[in-house]
Amino acid sequence: MKKYLLISIVTFNISLSALAQSVGDYPMLNLTAGKIGVLDSAPKKANRYGIEYRAKKITKWNIIPAYGYTWSVNGSKYIYSDLKYDWNFKNNLVFTLSLGTGLFDNNNSIDLGHAIEFRSGFELTYRFEQGYRLGLAAYHLSNSRISSKNPGTESIVVSFLMPLNKIFHK
Repeated sequence: MKKYLLISIVTFNISLSALAQSVGDYPMLNLTAGKIGVLDSAPKKANRYGIEYRAKKITKWNIIPAYGYTWSVNGSKYIYSDLKYDWNFKNNLVFTLSLGTGLFDNNNSIDLGHAIEFRSGFELTYRFEQGYRLGLAAYHLSNSRISSKNPGTESIVVSFLMPLNKIFHK
């Protein structure tokens, strides 16, 4: 079942990405570092790292498909896809909301009750002149009660986003 869910998530997001046109700084690569289990007791708290690809915006709705992978020093892993929306402010601040789903590798340190976990979050970044961004993000993972066990967990991370057209000099 995990394999079919992952295939459907990736296929859905790839099809949305194919509809997209180049808008602004996208596509982008996002590197993150922070903590998972910030509101939990030990042993759930751990350093957490991630990498995420943000595709080009879907121009009609300006929705941003994204795909990512996170891991922590306590062995937890999460692969996901989600949809994001940016609000750009005049002072170079960008506020981003996101909602997605993915597969969580439950282990002895963190057991979220089910492999399927939904992800919701927000991010506040500062956009530099060349399109790079630096900021903070917070995320909540939950299986939305598809399992009787649903403890959920939260992460807080520092985000560093790089526009791929700047990295590869398109």
